[in-house]
Amino acid sequence: MSLSNNPDEKTVFIKNSDFMKSTGSLCSKNSPRECAYCHATEIPEMPHLVMCFDCRSTYVCNDEHMEALWPTHEILCLQVQRGNRFLEHLETMPYQRQIPNARERRLILEDWNTLHRYSIRQALASALQTLRGPIDWTTHYFLFELSYRPKSRRNPSSAFEINSVCIKQTPRSGTPNALGFEALHSILKEEEKRWSGIPPLAVIPCLFHIDGEFCWLVAHYVYQTDVLTSLAHNGWLKRLQFAVRHGLVYRLVRGNDPQAASEWAVGLVSKKDKKWQWERKTVEEFLAIGIVLRRVDLLGSS
Repeated sequence: MSLSNNPDEKTVFIKNSDFMKSTGSLCSKNSPRECAYCHATEIPEMPHLVMCFDCRSTYVCNDEHMEALWPTHEILCLQVQRGNRFLEHLETMPYQRQIPNARERRLILEDWNTLHRYSIRQALASALQTLRGPIDWTTHYFLFELSYRPKSRRNPSSAFEINSVCIKQTPRSGTPNALGFEALHSILKEEEKRWSGIPPLAVIPCLFHIDGEFCWLVAHYVYQTDVLTSLAHNGWLKRLQFAVRHGLVYRLVRGNDPQAASEWAVGLVSKKDKKWQWERKTVEEFLAIGIVLRRVDLLGSS
């Protein structure tokens, strides 16, 4: 276990991208870092978090927080290191396709997942409504088969096509494929102890399989508010595929009235000053660029 105060330049939108230096074309500060133990958010003007130098994917406030987190973090740390070594191995192999290498696609995937979190949660919530019973996150997960879209030009909002989604049983303990799930489960169990307020409707492990080459595992928390009763739940996959294909990104924004509640707005991500930035769009603006929004694409936004 080792900590570093000098991580590489953060790339794109998410904190888990420090093991690869930024090229300058993938740089943004849109997602603040937070301590993995106490969840204190880092203020960009006053950075204070230190990074686990072994996995380069976890941040904590200090040595004491890392020591307290270590029993849970150790398995994840080793698994991330294995994953990083595998991606480095892929980079040494002959590569003919004109798409980003495996490590860069993994970084873009992290941001794709963050940007589309609202759409993914809604889709998972609808998927749960079509099942006969609840999903146990210790025994099942959702498998997403994704393929990189070269036309996206590395734009994380439209970088991947969803080819298929299915529910699978978690690999049996003791098998090589079970290591990542065991690491995730240990984290989720610790998080469950800290829940306060209204608990989530479900916790869904999601395994993203990219171009048949590598995988990335993450969990999504689905809440009752993600279940929109006005939707036809059996159309959840097509709605999600439409959103990610066109790069529709939803964000919670405040209106002009400070007393009014925040609302979900739909927009697009584009590069400005070497950073990917989100901008709210109207139905007419979408139509002008050939994207015809349906009523279901506007649910939750206004």
